[in-house]
Parts: sequence; structure tokens; C-alpha cells
Amino acid sequence: ASIWDNCRDWHPDAKMWSGGEVGSGRLLTRGHLAAKVIRAHMREWEKEGPEVFEARANGSFTHFAGGVFKEFDHGRHVIKPFPIPTTWPVYFGIDPHDGKPPFAFWVAQSDDDKFYIIAEFPLKKWPECSGGISIPEASTRFREIEAPFRTQILYRVGDPKKLAASVSGRTQTTQQDEFASEGIQIELGNNNVQVGTSRIRELLQRNALFVFEHNWWTGGDNVNAISMFQQLAYKVGTSNVASDRDMSSMIQDRWK
Repeated sequence: ASIWDNCRDWHPDAKMWSGGEVGSGRLLTRGHLAAKVIRAHMREWEKEGPEVFEARANGSFTHFAGGVFKEFDHGRHVIKPFPIPTTWPVYFGIDPHDGKPPFAFWVAQSDDDKFYIIAEFPLKKWPECSGGISIPEASTRFREIEAPFRTQILYRVGDPKKLAASVSGRTQTTQQDEFASEGIQIELGNNNVQVGTSRIRELLQRNALFVFEHNWWTGGDNVNAISMFQQLAYKVGTSNVASDRDMSSMIQDRWK
């Protein structure tokens, strides 16, 4: 139901008041939020996207019915950043693109095996990005972002299909080769989407995966990882299919 029906601190039905008439006695429902508080919440939900707004404001949780990461809780898994200890290893992941900048992120691992997405690239929302950038330019941007913790980077991994593809106009050179020539050695990742999402869901379930709400060093917002957790969804009718099906064919087209 609507948050106005569930949570506002009044009710139009006299039967819901211990005094027997509206406004008298004690309200018998669990509602307790003032209107101005509800409106403040709604403004925040609007920023998070239409799916979040419809679910939280109007009770339309069917928007989340096909969600891949139902375990993700913004209030629990998105946290204020902090300076990571110099002893923590950092991992780098990349998904190269042609028509848009590559998507990259950095994950720090704590001593008690918790993982923190500490930074990402690009620095604006993915739907707002347009136009690809060269590998040398991308590499320069990566070096700028990871300068405070580059010596801690233990492993770099990326989309195996795209990294193994030839660089446009240079048929004998792969994207992996060109990144290597820039001093960024990237291993070809496991392309099993089902395995990857299962591991991530397990981390979320045991409260061991978090996203910094912004980059501690630059102040840039980490918006795309959060958006992915909230909006990555299966196609209609495929959320309950057998786990051995190719998951990449099950994801909504906007996320491929």
C-alpha cells in the first residue's frame, strides 16, 4: 500500500481511534511518520530511480519481483567511506565498451574477509555517458583514481570476451595487450554470470559486501555499483528458471 496509508500519523476512519472519533484518543494503527518526513523520504527515493520510488512510496514491490540482488539493502550495504588500511589488498575489475567509457571499479578486502567497493569509473551515471575513450586515456584516468592505493592492488580482472578482442584499427593487438602496454596488466575473468552473481549474493547475505557512497580520496560519488545492485533484473518470467540456464540470456536487455 501507499506509504501515506501505512505510515502517516492520522487515519480517517473513526474505528481506528481509541476515542471513537477521528482525532480523539490514541491511533490504533502503526502509523507514526509526519507528512513532512514522508515527503523528505520520497525526495530521496526519487533520486534512486523509478523502481525504488514505486516500491517504497506506492507499495509496488512488483518492481523488485525480478531483481537479481534482492539481498541488497541500501541502508545496510551503502556506507560512509573511510581511509582503508595500507595492509588491505585491492582488486580491480573492468568491463570495456566501445560506445561508452569502460566501467571499472576497485574493491578492498578487509582482514576479516569483508569487501568494500571503494571507487568506480566513470564518475557519472551510466545512462548519462556517451562516447568511448581510448585505452591510453582510460589508463590515465585509472591511474589518477587509484594513485592513493595503487601499491595495494593485488589483482586485475576483466570481461574476457572484450579484453581478448582486437583494438579497433589494430587487428594484431588486443585490448588486453594495449592495457598491458600502459602498465595495467589485466587477467581474463570467468565469464560465467551465474557463478559471479551467486558469489555476490552470498556476500550480501552474510553482510560482507559494501559500497562506499563516495570515493574517500576524490569525493566522487559511486553511483553505478549502487544502481546495478538496485536495478539489475531478470526478464519477465525468467526469475525462477533452473539455475543451469545461461543467465546472460535472462537479464533485461538494458543491462547486457
